[in-house]
Amino acid sequence: DLLERKMRVRDFKKTIDIAFGLKENTIKRKKTKTKKYLLCELRLNYKNPKNISKSEISEKFQHSREILFDIDINFHEKYILIFKKNIVAQAKNNIARVFMGNTSKFEILSPQNLWSNYFE
Repeated sequence: DLLERKMRVRDFKKTIDIAFGLKENTIKRKKTKTKKYLLCELRLNYKNPKNISKSEISEKFQHSREILFDIDINFHEKYILIFKKNIVAQAKNNIARVFMGNTSKFEILSPQNLWSNYFE
């Protein structure tokens, strides 16, 4: 939102909550020499992951990429959705249902898994 205000965008659209810059060779699962940004949507207040909207999630990530694209950065290939640890399994199932099984671009994690997968 702050970036949109600085760019003087008149039509504010929803964006993801946070983007992390990953240094070279810090992505645990794949070694990379390219710096990438990891786009994350925090859903920590969700008590029921069935309230997830396909259009809202898709639009948030798409609009965030459009804004950040102007800065000429590379993006991590996955979109990260963060839920409380006790509802991660439910969230995975619901994302799979909402996106009709096409979940290859999403990674659903708890805050602890985010830390261990990308920052430890």
